[in-house]
Amino acid sequence: TAYSAEQAHAEGKLAEEAAAICERLASGDEPLGDVLADEWAFLTTQSLALISGVIKHTLPAFGRAGGMVIDLADDKMRAGLEAVRDRIPDTVLDVMKRVDRAAGRIPPWLVVGGELAGYILPHVGLGVMIATNVGRGVVVLAGDP
Repeated sequence: TAYSAEQAHAEGKLAEEAAAICERLASGDEPLGDVLADEWAFLTTQSLALISGVIKHTLPAFGRAGGMVIDLADDKMRAGLEAVRDRIPDTVLDVMKRVDRAAGRIPPWLVVGGELAGYILPHVGLGVMIATNVGRGVVVLAGDP
Protein backbone atom coordinates (compact mmCIF):
# COMPACT_ATOMS: atom_id res chain seq x y z
CA THR A 1 0.00 0.00 0.00
CA ALA A 2 1.34 3.40 -0.96
CA TYR A 3 1.61 6.12 1.65
CA SER A 4 0.38 9.54 0.61
CA ALA A 5 0.55 13.04 2.00
CA GLU A 6 -3.12 13.46 1.14
CA GLN A 7 -4.06 10.39 3.19
CA ALA A 8 -1.88 11.45 6.13
CA HIS A 9 -3.46 14.90 6.09
CA ALA A 10 -7.01 13.51 5.86
CA GLU A 11 -6.30 11.24 8.84
CA GLY A 12 -5.02 14.19 10.89
CA LYS A 13 -1.49 12.77 11.14
CA LEU A 14 0.29 15.79 9.62
CA ALA A 15 0.93 18.91 11.65
CA GLU A 16 -0.18 22.09 9.89
CA GLU A 17 3.42 23.08 9.13
CA ALA A 18 4.24 19.64 7.67
CA ALA A 19 1.09 19.72 5.54
CA ALA A 20 2.14 23.11 4.14
CA ILE A 21 5.55 21.69 3.16
CA CYS A 22 3.81 18.77 1.43
CA GLU A 23 1.52 21.17 -0.43
CA ARG A 24 4.47 23.27 -1.64
CA LEU A 25 6.28 20.13 -2.80
CA ALA A 26 3.25 18.72 -4.63
CA SER A 27 2.19 21.96 -6.29
CA GLY A 28 5.61 23.42 -7.07
CA ASP A 29 8.05 22.96 -9.90
CA GLU A 30 10.03 20.08 -8.39
CA PRO A 31 10.30 16.97 -10.56
CA LEU A 32 8.09 14.30 -9.00
CA GLY A 33 6.87 16.82 -6.44
CA ASP A 34 3.93 14.61 -5.49
CA VAL A 35 6.35 11.79 -4.65
CA LEU A 36 8.48 14.18 -2.59
CA ALA A 37 5.35 15.33 -0.74
CA ASP A 38 4.49 11.73 0.09
CA GLU A 39 8.06 11.15 1.28
CA TRP A 40 7.98 14.21 3.57
CA ALA A 41 4.64 13.07 5.00
CA PHE A 42 6.05 9.59 5.58
CA LEU A 43 9.20 10.90 7.25
CA THR A 44 7.39 13.26 9.58
CA THR A 45 4.71 10.77 10.59
CA GLN A 46 6.38 7.36 10.27
CA SER A 47 9.89 8.53 11.18
CA LEU A 48 12.33 6.67 8.95
CA ALA A 49 13.40 6.23 5.32
CA LEU A 50 16.39 4.77 3.53
CA ILE A 51 17.10 6.88 0.45
CA SER A 52 19.42 6.09 -2.44
CA GLY A 53 21.49 8.31 -4.71
CA VAL A 54 18.56 10.62 -5.52
CA ILE A 55 19.28 12.25 -2.17
CA LYS A 56 21.08 15.08 -3.96
CA HIS A 57 17.72 16.09 -5.41
CA THR A 58 15.45 15.05 -2.53
CA LEU A 59 17.00 16.84 0.44
CA PRO A 60 17.45 20.22 -1.30
CA ALA A 61 13.86 19.99 -2.58
CA PHE A 62 12.67 19.52 1.01
CA GLY A 63 14.57 22.68 1.95
CA ARG A 64 13.16 24.71 -0.92
CA ALA A 65 9.66 23.76 0.26
CA GLY A 66 10.35 25.05 3.78
CA GLY A 67 11.57 21.89 5.50
CA MET A 68 14.84 21.78 7.38
CA VAL A 69 17.22 18.89 6.84
CA ILE A 70 20.00 18.60 9.40
CA ASP A 71 22.93 16.65 7.99
CA LEU A 72 24.58 14.75 10.82
CA ALA A 73 28.18 13.63 10.72
CA ASP A 74 28.46 9.86 10.34
CA ASP A 75 29.65 9.33 13.91
CA LYS A 76 26.75 11.39 15.31
CA MET A 77 24.18 9.49 13.26
CA ARG A 78 25.63 6.15 14.32
CA ALA A 79 25.69 7.19 18.00
CA GLY A 80 22.08 8.36 17.75
CA LEU A 81 20.98 5.16 16.02
CA GLU A 82 22.76 2.99 18.56
CA ALA A 83 21.04 4.88 21.38
CA VAL A 84 17.59 4.26 19.89
CA ARG A 85 18.27 0.85 18.35
CA ASP A 86 15.34 -0.78 20.16
CA ARG A 87 12.96 1.67 18.43
CA ILE A 88 14.16 0.91 14.88
CA PRO A 89 11.88 -1.57 13.07
CA ASP A 90 13.45 -5.01 12.56
CA THR A 91 12.87 -4.82 8.80
CA VAL A 92 15.04 -1.69 8.59
CA LEU A 93 17.73 -3.21 10.81
CA ASP A 94 17.79 -6.29 8.56
CA VAL A 95 18.53 -4.14 5.49
CA MET A 96 21.20 -2.16 7.38
CA LYS A 97 22.97 -5.40 8.41
CA ARG A 98 23.13 -7.04 4.98
CA VAL A 99 26.55 -8.16 3.82
CA ASP A 100 25.68 -10.17 0.73
CA ARG A 101 26.00 -9.10 -2.91
CA ALA A 102 22.85 -6.99 -2.61
CA ALA A 103 24.60 -4.87 0.00
CA GLY A 104 26.05 -2.73 -2.77
CA ARG A 105 22.52 -1.58 -3.54
CA ILE A 106 21.72 -0.47 0.01
CA PRO A 107 20.85 3.21 0.04
CA PRO A 108 23.67 5.28 1.53
CA TRP A 109 21.43 7.70 3.42
CA LEU A 110 19.12 7.31 6.36
CA VAL A 111 16.65 10.14 6.88
CA VAL A 112 14.83 10.28 10.20
CA GLY A 113 11.89 12.42 11.23
CA GLY A 114 8.99 12.46 13.64
CA GLU A 115 9.09 10.49 16.86
CA LEU A 116 12.32 8.61 16.13
CA ALA A 117 14.18 11.85 15.37
CA GLY A 118 12.92 13.18 18.69
CA TYR A 119 14.47 10.21 20.47
CA ILE A 120 17.78 10.66 18.65
CA LEU A 121 18.14 14.41 19.34
CA PRO A 122 19.54 14.16 22.89
CA HIS A 123 22.21 11.73 21.67
CA VAL A 124 23.49 13.97 18.87
CA GLY A 125 23.62 17.25 20.79
CA LEU A 126 20.79 19.17 19.14
CA GLY A 127 18.71 21.58 21.21
CA VAL A 128 15.14 22.14 22.30
CA MET A 129 14.25 24.40 19.36
CA ILE A 130 15.15 21.61 16.95
CA ALA A 131 13.03 19.17 18.99
CA THR A 132 10.07 21.54 18.76
CA ASN A 133 10.46 21.79 15.01
CA VAL A 134 10.77 18.01 14.66
CA GLY A 135 7.45 17.74 16.48
CA ARG A 136 5.88 20.25 14.09
CA GLY A 137 7.05 18.20 11.12
CA VAL A 138 9.45 20.76 9.71
CA VAL A 139 12.81 19.13 10.58
CA VAL A 140 14.33 15.78 9.63
CA LEU A 141 17.80 14.39 10.34
CA ALA A 142 19.94 12.86 7.59
CA GLY A 143 23.17 10.90 7.72
CA ASP A 144 25.04 7.76 6.81
CA PRO A 145 23.71 4.77 8.72
